[in-house]
This record gives sequence, structure tokens and C-alpha cells, in this order.
Amino acid sequence: MKSDDQEFNYKQNQVDYDKNKNDMKNLSIALEKRMKEDRLVNYVGLVAIFFCLIFLAWEFLK
Repeated sequence: MKSDDQEFNYKQNQVDYDKNKNDMKNLSIALEKRMKEDRLVNYVGLVAIFFCLIFLAWEFLK
């Protein structure tokens, strides 16, 4: 009886471990994609600010 419970627990733990491993892998991929998107947004924002500063300098120097 005890051996059957231990075997069941072992199998259940293995299933849970595999599920958690896949979930962590998916979360890692999602986080990586999100970080790339955030980096792109930051670059676009910096370029926009740069052009605004150039425009202001151009207006001052006219």
C-alpha cells in the first residue's frame, strides 16, 4: 500500500515537474519578447526626443 502511494506520488511529482518546466519555458520566451518590444519602444522614444531637440535648436538658430 505504502509503495503504491509512493509510486503514485513520484509519478504525480514528475508530471507536475514537467508541467512547471514547460510553463517556465513559455514564461521565459514571453518575457524575452516583451523585453525586445520595450527596447524598441525606448529606441523610438529616444529618436523622437532627438528630433524634437534638433527642431528646437534649429528654431533657436534661425
